[in-house]
Amino acid sequence: MNSKHLVIAVAALGVVSGLLFAVLTQDFSRNAETGPRSVAIVPAELAAQPATPPAPTFDPRFRSCAHCHQAGPGARNTSGPVLTGVLGRKSALTDYPYSRAMRAAAIVWDEPTLRAFLKAPQSIVPGTRMAFGGMSDADMDGLIAFLKEQDGQ
Repeated sequence: MNSKHLVIAVAALGVVSGLLFAVLTQDFSRNAETGPRSVAIVPAELAAQPATPPAPTFDPRFRSCAHCHQAGPGARNTSGPVLTGVLGRKSALTDYPYSRAMRAAAIVWDEPTLRAFLKAPQSIVPGTRMAFGGMSDADMDGLIAFLKEQDGQ
């Protein structure tokens, strides 16, 4: 088989595998209102697991926090650590890859410490990777109330 035939054979195999995938994932029953339905094929071991809750979102007033952090049920680390349970927690305690400065800080995030950090992060933890210019007292009041709500306090 020469290279031209090999290219044609590989292209045909790609088309056939794509069609096979489409057939295997399509439910051909029709509903007059919605048309054909797609059906996802899920391995049995995954089907038995409970559904993952949707990713939490921050209160719209705190969009600047939501760029890097999540809080609440189902929260995950993103470019910043999860903030659920932050009040009362020691710094750098979760499974997030914290900066060397944050790991060395050994502070407890009580309200006064969190407020000071949110006003000027670099002054509380010099060398932190948190790129944040600061927050007003009024916004901090709302954010701390929101974090307490997410923690069930």
